[in-house]
Amino acid sequence: MSTEPKPRRGWPLRLAGGLVGLGLTALWFIVTVGLLLDSRLDGAWEHSWIVMALLYFIPLFWLAWKRVAVFGSWPRVAAGAAVLALATAWLAWDDREFEQRITLDDLSPPAGPDAAESHAVTLWYTEGAGRTRRPFQSGKLAVRASPAEKPDEWRAEITRAREEIVAEWEALAPEREWFAAMDAFPAIGDDATGGFDAPLMSFAPFRRVTMIGQARAGLLALEGRGDEAADILIRQLSVSAKLERNSRTLVRSMTAMVGLRNGIGAAEFILRHATVSRAKRDELAAVLRDRDPRKVARRVVWADFINLRAAMLEQPGEVKGLLRSELGAVGSLLSVARPVVFLPRATANTIGRHLERIEAAASAGDLARVKALHTEWTAVLAEGGPKNFGGRFLISLAQPHLTPVVERNWQIEAERLALLEGLNPE
Repeated sequence: MSTEPKPRRGWPLRLAGGLVGLGLTALWFIVTVGLLLDSRLDGAWEHSWIVMALLYFIPLFWLAWKRVAVFGSWPRVAAGAAVLALATAWLAWDDREFEQRITLDDLSPPAGPDAAESHAVTLWYTEGAGRTRRPFQSGKLAVRASPAEKPDEWRAEITRAREEIVAEWEALAPEREWFAAMDAFPAIGDDATGGFDAPLMSFAPFRRVTMIGQARAGLLALEGRGDEAADILIRQLSVSAKLERNSRTLVRSMTAMVGLRNGIGAAEFILRHATVSRAKRDELAAVLRDRDPRKVARRVVWADFINLRAAMLEQPGEVKGLLRSELGAVGSLLSVARPVVFLPRATANTIGRHLERIEAAASAGDLARVKALHTEWTAVLAEGGPKNFGGRFLISLAQPHLTPVVERNWQIEAERLALLEGLNPE
């Protein structure tokens, strides 16, 4: 047996073998994590990158560099590179187009010629470029009971806190001016562009005005001042209805629903405890008449999807940032590999196909079906095997819990129709 040392391979071959080994290791990592995601082992896949690095990443690169592995000749390096290229091309092959063509304009047409101006008014209390946010100091008083859900408890609570409610209602004069400014428009526009960075109306001042205003209206009704109570609720219900009607985000729709649900409950309360004139009854009915729960259901199902789709197509940096923030070091690694782990069109189409089923159930008011479809998101995550596992991870983060919102929509509709019947008895 010869004891002469084998000639050492030149550094170009060792470098090429090492790079191919590194690429195949990364490919193995992507496929393994994708398969672990499919298995849906609770939390296991989130930490698998550490195991992959220890078991495969470092050893395989070392073996390739030391020519002990299969990359000891140029033909073998070429064969490994061909496998790597074909597998990478398969992982990076996205759907040809977005299947769901729905746009924000289809979902919620622009709110007339004043759309931009009215939308700007909704942002008086929102931080943003080119805007000076108006100061808002939330009071300490919290009315915990809801006039829609627990009217008796609500009555007892507002009666005990009468002085604080009257004082805070007076202190909310700037925020009440905000409501008056929004209500001055026949329709209230929303952001026209969409995307992750679209400015949103601040919920805190909206909720404060509606909560304290409804309490003040309840107190006025108990004093027998029904028309004054109705005036407060007419404005609040008008603004809430306009915000909902032209909403382009799930957040704004949910905000409007809070105003509508409790406003309708407060209106029922004042009708039971005070005399309201025919004129004020007609005004209340007018602001509540134009509502289509099926259109509302469609908006709450699709609005955030359209904004997410725009971000995936036009703002890939947002996706990279999301991966880094949620997965730390491995997220930074995956953000570099985004073209092979995250496919924008395939991701959007996977979400869209599922949302089509949810919309059908939500528009029909089939709450049991909506709930069942929500639990099926885990099955949606398993579509595609190791391909596009970054996109499916994004779905797991972005999946909306629509069941409570859909239920609230149909609750509001039933209560709205009951109130309209009470305002206009045969």
